[in-house]
Amino acid sequence: MAALVYLLYGNKPSYQNELSYSVLTAVSHAQKSGGAVDILLFCDEASARHDLPVENIVLSPEKLEDWSLGGSYFHLIKIHVVREALRRFRIPICFVDTDTEFLAAPSLLFERMGETSSLMHSKDGVLAEMPLWSGLLDHSADPVVGGALSPDAAMLNSGLIGVHPTQAMALDQALELARALYSIAPVFNIEQFALGACLQAQGPVHFGADVVAHYWGYERFNYHEKIPGVLAGLPKDLRQVDVSSFSGIEPAEKPLSAKLRARFWASAKGWSDDQRFAYLAYLCSQRARTSSDRRVWSQVHAEALSGLSDGGASLGLPDP
Repeated sequence: MAALVYLLYGNKPSYQNELSYSVLTAVSHAQKSGGAVDILLFCDEASARHDLPVENIVLSPEKLEDWSLGGSYFHLIKIHVVREALRRFRIPICFVDTDTEFLAAPSLLFERMGETSSLMHSKDGVLAEMPLWSGLLDHSADPVVGGALSPDAAMLNSGLIGVHPTQAMALDQALELARALYSIAPVFNIEQFALGACLQAQGPVHFGADVVAHYWGYERFNYHEKIPGVLAGLPKDLRQVDVSSFSGIEPAEKPLSAKLRARFWASAKGWSDDQRFAYLAYLCSQRARTSSDRRVWSQVHAEALSGLSDGGASLGLPDP
């Protein structure tokens, strides 16, 4: 026996929709492969889901407060949940972020895990490539971090965390390391670095990005726009529904003509990659063939402009 594990708290509608969609894609691919999947949902009381094929494990406000360092670092709750799931159920588990979509059967994830090998989503790079970590790297010789820090240390993405009960000690070590690092500098992704470092110290870490897509950045606008429409066409109670024919969300269309025009103007005007992308998003919003894609690209365009130092004034926005 093995189980997927999710975490949800705060009862934010967009996170609820993400959870519904991720769970449905997991169940759908399990059904397509002729199997089934057990799913545990660790949640606060307001976020419990009795309409999904999950077992709800309600966490008290006091526990969430304690696990998040008094509400100062909520990402740390993830490590606590993985550790709690291992201790409570004593089975292999794979933690899955809600902002995900299964591309294949969940059983493939568990096939890549063992008593001496674990699983994470992907490799994001090394610490030397991450400006936010420059201050922490100055403390690489500090005994409190146990030699875990170095410029070439890998940052592994924790959108997936697959572990066996024999690896429970690595979770304890990850918590200790994360707390130590956070006391030096509150970098947002300390939790996933600590997990990756401690799991790698115990054995090989495999990846599951080909089984589960983990969306962030501008991709999240597409999912947040389209998931409600997908869910609206399904029954309210999804615990016993056959979703083997469930189809995933298509990416927002990016017309070739828009990509070529954005590339031309970027070259002609010496734009940066961020400026080129802001203009590309503008073109895609103007040329979108559906209202949903138009809304997606309009949101992406607005966010891209907000990330430019001049708010996009230098673009001049030529006619599409």
